Amino acid sequence: AITTANERDTDEGADVVLFSLYHTLMPAKDDEVVPPMDEKVVPSVEVMRWTRENLKLPGVGGWGFYVEDGGMMAIAVSAYEQGEEAARLATKIIDEGKTPSMLGRLQSKQFLISLREPLLRLHGIEVPRIYEVFARTTNNYYSSRFDPDPRVEDPPDLRVEAPPAKNEHETP
Repeated sequence: AITTANERDTDEGADVVLFSLYHTLMPAKDDEVVPPMDEKVVPSVEVMRWTRENLKLPGVGGWGFYVEDGGMMAIAVSAYEQGEEAARLATKIIDEGKTPSMLGRLQSKQFLISLREPLLRLHGIEVPRIYEVFARTTNNYYSSRFDPDPRVEDPPDLRVEAPPAKNEHETP
């Protein structure tokens, strides 16, 4: 899918790639792109590293963890609103004797914005200042680091590379 997205002309194809869930990707057998792993699924941070290295278009996620894992931007439903609505619906069921089928469907009215500033710059994207302020206020603004591991520094070309292996018995 990423190869197809990269090959399409933006006049005919997509301007961005939308990511939903990618936490169940299995490593390909005998695939040199994905390093051998003991886990049954490819770690989400590794998926995002590979995606940053191979996707030319900007990516937007539907969940905040997309940016936590190293993506550019996410517009996600608000867990706060979902919790409040769940409590309100439970109260209607318990106090008013309503059944779940009587409550109808709900649509989210509140969202969270998560941003990774270096990738926005890389793609030449300027978001409205209010988005940046909101992302900062809700602690969903990432100004430099791609990898959630604070020991991994951003390389100059805005890509994550594996840190050199360290001998734990080595003295500094």
